Amino acid sequence: MSVEEIVTALAKPGEYSYRATLEAASTWPSAEAELLKAINTLELFAYGNYGSFLRHQGQFLDLLGQLTKKLVQLTLISACNENEGRLVTFETLLKEYSLEQALEGKEENLELLIMEMIDENVLVAKIDERLRSVKFVDSLVLRDAFNERKYALRVLDQEDVRKRSVSEAKAFLQHWLDTKVIPAQAELQDA
Repeated sequence: MSVEEIVTALAKPGEYSYRATLEAASTWPSAEAELLKAINTLELFAYGNYGSFLRHQGQFLDLLGQLTKKLVQLTLISACNENEGRLVTFETLLKEYSLEQALEGKEENLELLIMEMIDENVLVAKIDERLRSVKFVDSLVLRDAFNERKYALRVLDQEDVRKRSVSEAKAFLQHWLDTKVIPAQAELQDA
């Protein structure tokens, strides 16, 4: 696979899952700098967000036009998953998800992109123009989940992938089971 093929895969409309391509690409023996940056960029699109890009920018391909837009869309899918059911101001989204540079700091650009994602059946959300905010209802596409047993991070760090980490989810569910479900079962059995 070439750099051009990776860029084409990243820019493909309606495609938001990159883990399989990344896992295959990460086994390729290559010392070519641009191909290594392309594989790193696959990692970014699979598990990272726009803030990850800004933190490690020199490790990735330059994101122009469609690739920048796609990474912002992936970041908004993550924002939707993290804020489902909540009303979030456009200002908060721009700042907390480091989208100011990508969207020229304009809430209008963010609003237009969210509306486009709603129209494309990527997100279910309600925009409140008066409050300059969005209520995320649901994400109709899923981001890749990170599993350290299947893939070793090349550029991103644990903080970049924490919210999509299989081990984090497993630990959270185990804690919930131990502190909520098992005590409730014991209480019901004692009753």
